[in-house]
Amino acid sequence: MRRRHFIGYAAAAAMGLGLGAALTPAPAMAFPDQPITMVVAWPAGGGHDTVTRLLTEFLEQELPTSVVVTNVPGAAGATGVRQVEEAAADGYTLGVLGLHATAQSYMNENATALDRLEPLAVINIEPAALAVRADTDIEDFAGFLDFARASPGGIINGNDSPGGFSFLNAAFIENYFDIQLTKVPYQGYAPTVAALVSGEVMAATLPVPMLADLHDAGEVRILGVAAEDRHFRVPDVPTFSEMGHGYVVTCHIPEGSMAAS
Repeated sequence: MRRRHFIGYAAAAAMGLGLGAALTPAPAMAFPDQPITMVVAWPAGGGHDTVTRLLTEFLEQELPTSVVVTNVPGAAGATGVRQVEEAAADGYTLGVLGLHATAQSYMNENATALDRLEPLAVINIEPAALAVRADTDIEDFAGFLDFARASPGGIINGNDSPGGFSFLNAAFIENYFDIQLTKVPYQGYAPTVAALVSGEVMAATLPVPMLADLHDAGEVRILGVAAEDRHFRVPDVPTFSEMGHGYVVTCHIPEGSMAAS
């Protein structure tokens, strides 16, 4: 069986954002001698896309060829992962994936099976977070819980499609704290941020980097970070553990777990 290789970007909650290259039989010519395509399974402007473009800049400095980013959103990331799996196994198609690849392998019978993918490296690790619009009058996480428990489903939360990281973070929060949110799915982080800023939703369960600037500007209020330590981008925001809750949603990469071709 030919297996596509991925470099993993782990952005919280066991989220592996993967850059994948197809397994390459010994080529007649020196590799690479043509442009490399980097498939991002989410829309432009989101976390996967941003990290991938930063990585692409580095790769173009190291490789004697160009690296082209292609956004292939759809089906909570499953469409882009499928495109990488079905590409020629020649090393010229890479893919970036996250936790959605794991979730979709269980939720969607048509999604790419994990044994078709082999991680190459981790790009980044980010914890989950919870934020509300500043005009909600919810000042802290205790206030968030009080509101949610008094009005089940009353908090309208923006997240990505089922299987995506921010959707799973919202579902984990519901389960862990025994509350009910009204979850509104968007196709990726960028439209979720736009919905939060415009007032379509009152809360969002995105990774810290997608919310940090808005938090600093006073437009949204990050209530908690699901990590063992505070995040350097928002050092004023407590972790859930500091608030007395053992809610940690981030990625732990076992030593020696990354492979490369």
